[in-house]
Amino acid sequence: MTVREAFPNETIFKSASTNNLMNFLDLPNDVKVHLAQKFTDRNGKLNAYELSQYVKQMRLKPDEWNIKLLEARHTKKGVIKLLTKVKIQFDYVDDLICFQLPEYGFPTKKAQEAQVDWSLISDNKEHLLNPDGAWGEVTLCYDCGMIQMTNFEPLCPYTYNVDKYREGRKKFTTEEWIDVLIDGLNFNSAAMTEEQKLTTLQRFLGLVEKRFNTVEISIKGSGKSYCYSQISPYSWLTSGTVSRATAFYNNTTKKVGYFGSADNVVWDEVQTLKFQNSDEMNGVLKPYLESGEIRIGSYCGVADAGLTLVGNAPNSILDPTKYNMFKTLNKTFQESAMLDRFHLLIDGVKIGRFTEDRKMEGWALSSEYLAEIFHCLRSEFYYQQIVEDLIDVEAGGDTRNLNAIKKTATALLKLLFPHATCAADIDKEEFEYYCLKPAIHGRQLVLNQLRFLDKEYDNVKMPVVKVKEEA
Repeated sequence: MTVREAFPNETIFKSASTNNLMNFLDLPNDVKVHLAQKFTDRNGKLNAYELSQYVKQMRLKPDEWNIKLLEARHTKKGVIKLLTKVKIQFDYVDDLICFQLPEYGFPTKKAQEAQVDWSLISDNKEHLLNPDGAWGEVTLCYDCGMIQMTNFEPLCPYTYNVDKYREGRKKFTTEEWIDVLIDGLNFNSAAMTEEQKLTTLQRFLGLVEKRFNTVEISIKGSGKSYCYSQISPYSWLTSGTVSRATAFYNNTTKKVGYFGSADNVVWDEVQTLKFQNSDEMNGVLKPYLESGEIRIGSYCGVADAGLTLVGNAPNSILDPTKYNMFKTLNKTFQESAMLDRFHLLIDGVKIGRFTEDRKMEGWALSSEYLAEIFHCLRSEFYYQQIVEDLIDVEAGGDTRNLNAIKKTATALLKLLFPHATCAADIDKEEFEYYCLKPAIHGRQLVLNQLRFLDKEYDNVKMPVVKVKEEA
């Protein structure tokens, strides 16, 4: 079974030459992907000329908008066709459905100048009712002082159907599915070892599991920033100086920060990260990492974004079993109580530096499609019960370590065995190898670092967690 056979509408031909060509387009990344798919034939050949002609015809420059609008007004049944972003607004006072074209600042005065019928909205609910708007091919018609949107064709050729995704997973072995994921995430699975592939996938666990906190301190050039910032629009990467107001809640504007909107927050270059006010940040960060609760002044809210710390360290200390890898970081992260709230330490050294042969060339799942599916999987809580049904825990184990193991195993389950609906759907040996052992190992690395920071952790033991024996 090939990935094109299992996912005929969700695959795209990926190549370095296509990526370079698409970089010339001033468009969001997901729009570029859909255009590449639109103009690629069955053999993976991109028709660059047709794409160029399409862009010339459909991409109207902002300073050309008024000219096109005048032409439409003075032409019988004047029509404008363009590729742009549309946002829908509801005028409840006059019982109208209006639209905006953010790129063109239209309408400039009254929302009623731009209207759309409910029938068109109903046919494209998944796209047009997105509060952030939707990109697509738009047909506009001028009629008696009002611009009517008469047609909308979304660029995205597929819907994000998790059930269909699960059915597709059933057609592959676990080893094959790992390659499907790696290729879909824009890496060439054929150029990577199993260890490199499995470690790379750990970078995406925060996108499928709520409030999943990880750390990766590794070598330069291993593709960390790319994985954490370019694959999913639900990942928020920042570096430099971080303030409590922008991250969590602004008391002045009364707006929630990026922890309230992202799936996974990534603080990059963590070795040089600074806080505007360390005491303020510590006061809100520690309880947030524990429970997701945000308390600032009179504000109290809950968010479910995870936090990933990403950084580089000297090669001489990049062994989490032997050295204190946190000694070069902001002092906040050298506090054991803070580090203890992280579920997994990714041993990114095992991935190695990114090389040219790791660029994906060939048919694979669209990374945009995977990103949306990952976002959907975050809300599927029954996977946690599957993990509970599969493991036995020895009495007296440390609670925080145990919770971290379960959470990591659940996230790995979502990535590697999304088709499972109960424990019987998974081979126990595979669950142990791909989910449980990596979860235990990743938390053990966190515990190793805790022991470097605080001698109190010398007496903290990892819980004994095993896969249940057959009845």
